[in-house]
Order: sequence, then structure tokens, then C-alpha cells
Amino acid sequence: MALRRALSVVTCGPVQVLGDALGSLSSSAGRLVTGGVADVCVFDPTVSWRVEPGALTSQGQHTPFAFDVTGTELQGRVRLTLVAGQVAYNTL
Repeated sequence: MALRRALSVVTCGPVQVLGDALGSLSSSAGRLVTGGVADVCVFDPTVSWRVEPGALTSQGQHTPFAFDVTGTELQGRVRLTLVAGQVAYNTL
């Protein structure tokens, strides 16, 4: 799947599915707009990295990409995440 399509699927797609269930968030969810929620992910497509469950920051260490002790090598990595305008994750 092309990156542009993948991003649309995980940002705009859920908003379309949930619609009115989002309440007041529906006006800005999945988009960057003035006065919106400001959930932003900065993605670096040039970085290669190896998935290692023990190094994941999620409380759940489960991933379909960690097939063995060394994990799977992937291209592209999230470098920064803002949630409601606040830094939630930063590797910059």
C-alpha cells in the first residue's frame, strides 16, 4: 500500500467510520485545522529499524513483526507524536 493511502486509512478513515460517535471531535479529527485537537505524528521514511518487542514503548509488547529474537527490519519510523498539542513521544 502506498504511504499516502496508508496515512489516509489510519487518519481520515476512522473518522468516516465513527462519524457522529466522535461528538465535538468530529470537526477536527483526522485533519489539521485551526483550533483542532492537534494530534500529529512526524514520520521519517528514510530510517530502517529492527522491531524488538522489549524496546517498544507500548505497555503491550505484542507485535506481528517480531518473529524471532532479533525481530523484523522495517523501513520508516515515527520520530515524534503530539497528542492534543503535547509531546507524547520523541526520538528527535
